[in-house]
Amino acid sequence: MFVTMESVVEFLLLKLAATGDLGSEDGIHKRVLSIHDHWLTEEEAVHGTLSFGLLQSLPEYRFYLAEEDKFVTLFSSLFRNSEACYFDYHNHTIQPLTSWQTLVANTTAGLREQQHFLFYISRFRLLLASAFDLNVAVYFLDPQQQAPFEELANTYQLHLLQ
Repeated sequence: MFVTMESVVEFLLLKLAATGDLGSEDGIHKRVLSIHDHWLTEEEAVHGTLSFGLLQSLPEYRFYLAEEDKFVTLFSSLFRNSEACYFDYHNHTIQPLTSWQTLVANTTAGLREQQHFLFYISRFRLLLASAFDLNVAVYFLDPQQQAPFEELANTYQLHLLQ
């Protein structure tokens, strides 16, 4: 399986890898994929933020793994049902995503804030980029794909925040 990538998609993927963000000037609709169904208030964030680097006990670790698994399971579903590619930060190249092991290794390392991940999922015409505190930035190249992707994410108990 290899993604035949449009030049605009390649440009946006490379720009996102280089700058860490894409703006509305690029014609992109950005949302955040989260375990929370709303943006946390400052007070909620004190107790509700979940970050691998802040875990202090085995129960916290187990809870973290259960939440992380929601992302891994969703991304595995996307991988099974769509052509995909990823940005290889070590070689600074775009590679076809053909291995489940590569998907899981990149996903978990990114969610744990150990390294970034950046995936392109052709079925939904979107870019997924690792973010902080067990969140993922979602860049929709086609705004019509937001509702179908959100419906899929909700089945994994994940939420798209505005």
